[in-house]
Amino acid sequence: MEYSIGAYKHKDGTILLIPFAFDQDGVRRNLNIPRIYKLPYDLGGIGHGINECLEFSKMRYSLEDLMQQVFKIVTGEGSYSKFSKNRLRADVILKEKIGYSFEPMKRCNDGSYEGMEKEEKKIEKNLQTSNIDLGESLLKVFELCR
Repeated sequence: MEYSIGAYKHKDGTILLIPFAFDQDGVRRNLNIPRIYKLPYDLGGIGHGINECLEFSKMRYSLEDLMQQVFKIVTGEGSYSKFSKNRLRADVILKEKIGYSFEPMKRCNDGSYEGMEKEEKKIEKNLQTSNIDLGESLLKVFELCR
């Protein structure tokens, strides 16, 4: 099973982690349990937040819990395209029994994001990776985003 987080970095440096969970139809939905980090970063704290969000992703939720637009609640932005305008995005994926995958995303003209085409852009870490290394990996993957 895979669990994931949408990680966003605003041009002011603020990092937003939004965990995802699956609804009863297997559709990935965001959870209103975000984590926010501002400069100067505590890498261990970011890594801890990554693990915490991934644990939230493993739990079961009602459809009502999964239908909230977390970006709007957290930032007040009225639309996703406005929200995404000044933000980089990466996915953090936990592959059970394998490890973590940090995957850079590319912003599209409509404000959505899509995965980068080259596999070598991903950063892979094993399950024993420290919180500090997870935090560092997230910052490194943001450098690969467009």
